[in-house]
Amino acid sequence: MRAKTINNAIIVCPKSVVRSWEREANLILKNMCVPKASVYAVTSDMGKEKRKRVFADAFCCSVNAPRLVVTTYGLISSHITDLTNIAKTYEDNHWQYVVLVSIVLSYDFVCSIFIVYDLSVSFCLHVSSFD
Repeated sequence: MRAKTINNAIIVCPKSVVRSWEREANLILKNMCVPKASVYAVTSDMGKEKRKRVFADAFCCSVNAPRLVVTTYGLISSHITDLTNIAKTYEDNHWQYVVLVSIVLSYDFVCSIFIVYDLSVSFCLHVSSFD
């Protein structure tokens, strides 16, 4: 986003960590790298129409005002029709980066798994982190 080559990205994570990802993204992106970037946490606290508007705005934004959306697996699945319609409406646009986050808890370790898809070049980078 700092190089003005990325319009948008979406992070899909468990509901329990949405606000943490939003806070970290604001800290890193807006405060350190890209002051014009907008970070949105799309949660069930928002009305359905507002969630659809945030998805649509992020989907078709420009590099001058990039958007990062943090949301949950549940909201993605409940808005799949809306997201499909947005993609059909704005055929020239797409999510440039999709980050899927999973957290595995065990009695003796915590494992965070990140899968990053760079859709601008159809590339998948798989990164795992063990704490």
